Amino acid sequence: MEDLTVESTIAPATEAECMLWGGYAAQHLKIIPKPFQIEAVNAYSKKRDVLIIQGTGAGKSACFTLPIVMLPKNSEQVVLILVPTVALAINHQQKLTEIGIPSVFFNGDSTKEDYTRTFGPRPSTRVVILTPEFLFGTEDRAGIIGRFQKCKTLLHLIVIDEAHLVYDWEPFRPSYGQVKQLKTMFDCPIMALSTTLKPSNRQSLCLQVLRSPIIVKGSLDRRNVMMHMLPYTSSSGNDSFSPVAKQIKSLANTEKSIVYCATAKDCAQVEQSLKNACVNALLYTGKHSQKEKREVLQKLAADDCKIVVATQALGHGIDFSDVRNVFHIGLPPSISDLIQSSGRAGRDGKPADLYVLLNENKDKDKLAFWIKQSNTSEETSVRLEDYQIMWKYFSSAFVGDCQRQFHLNYFEDNSAQSTMERNASNCCTGCEIFSSESFKPAVELLRILQVLDYLGSRNIKAVYESYVIEWVQGKQATWLWSHFNHEDLVNVPDSDAFKFGCLKTLTDDQAKLLVKGILRQCLAKNFVDVKFRFLPGNNIIVKAWSITDEGSRMSHSETNLINLPDPIKMAKRLLR
Repeated sequence: MEDLTVESTIAPATEAECMLWGGYAAQHLKIIPKPFQIEAVNAYSKKRDVLIIQGTGAGKSACFTLPIVMLPKNSEQVVLILVPTVALAINHQQKLTEIGIPSVFFNGDSTKEDYTRTFGPRPSTRVVILTPEFLFGTEDRAGIIGRFQKCKTLLHLIVIDEAHLVYDWEPFRPSYGQVKQLKTMFDCPIMALSTTLKPSNRQSLCLQVLRSPIIVKGSLDRRNVMMHMLPYTSSSGNDSFSPVAKQIKSLANTEKSIVYCATAKDCAQVEQSLKNACVNALLYTGKHSQKEKREVLQKLAADDCKIVVATQALGHGIDFSDVRNVFHIGLPPSISDLIQSSGRAGRDGKPADLYVLLNENKDKDKLAFWIKQSNTSEETSVRLEDYQIMWKYFSSAFVGDCQRQFHLNYFEDNSAQSTMERNASNCCTGCEIFSSESFKPAVELLRILQVLDYLGSRNIKAVYESYVIEWVQGKQATWLWSHFNHEDLVNVPDSDAFKFGCLKTLTDDQAKLLVKGILRQCLAKNFVDVKFRFLPGNNIIVKAWSITDEGSRMSHSETNLINLPDPIKMAKRLLR
């Protein structure tokens, strides 16, 4: 039974309407429409704006394809589809071509004929596909919004695909902010589609972008995609990605796969490392021409290559049913990116895998790069907030929490909670740890919380990981003398479990792994917060930890001690 919530001020589709829309779907799209597709088309047919929130691969594109095929043959109106990437535009255009719908993808290579087919005296196209930048223009190029405004009746329907980007990408791509103007520019219905629209942005989109929309909401859960978190190592020298390339080769096992990297430079290096490991891989980044991008997608579709190494330019809406593996080298920038990329795998409904390959030091370097690329303080804040949420997601594995449930909770997707079971065989790394590890009273966690609480009481505003490690080992580091004198360190009562040198019997490696593992467990359980900041005077990102009110209560034994997996074992398993 499909999970479906319809927030509506109109009656649900009648039996006759269901038969009508179903007939169009069967005749033109060769599908039996799903309930959410029926309700979306029903809203469109009554000239209502509609917001469709459904999982990746659920069939959202049918919601606007059906209105396209329902247009009378002699109609001179067009449907406008806004997309974020060239890859998604190509994907839509190919699917429309397959069902005999003429379309134009406006971009830098568009011809005079493309414009004539759309804006000429007798338009011959049914669909116009473009990015917000091409519609509204940029500093370097004028947009074509004026052409549509000259003939407002030309537009039959406006589709905003991946509508969450109106807010997620507005700080980076200002044209997305201009999308909010469309509802006052044109009278035609607007259809917005998304998988990862943040609950905090849902009301804003309904008020700022749409007009009293019908909301058709389903679940974003993809039960067939197993979610793994694994560490990776890098090597010195020219082929630093050699170890991770061999790791990917082993995990992919000749199956069709997509490897995501943070930058085009990383993509090129990973592609070369895969080729060095005798893997046929291709590149797809924002630096490639549209012709090159089309060729890569065609080769992937024809099985002429098995692995594509890409930036997020190969992201939203890419629809290859037989992609079995998706890899992220490093933490994705946000939960939304994670879910969107996982949606490229297993679209045929068969088992598939998402691998997030982790290396904390490399990830911090990428965060520093992203922050430096930020143009505004707002953009920096968005990147940091998203990254901190990703860190919490990553840390949830350290306590054996279900990471699938984490992202469902984040997007307030309650539809799957009643049926969610802890199943390590097809869920996530957290569930695998939950089912395979012993859980014991977290005595060491309590001690580390007491250390954080004590250091915080001494007005140490930024407690770094190294501070905690050096404190428990009793190492006389330089930072101590800014906050303590010798008597402070030696006069802590022996009865205090958090005293200076409280874990000095551990080796350096043991102390480091213990503290790292516990801090991540504390983050997952909301006992601590973590902030990423630049060290004064340089470009190095560090993690600053602080105890929360909940953690303080735990440190003072005001709440019951919890059971958790061994933190050293978790650190060895998940960290590099």
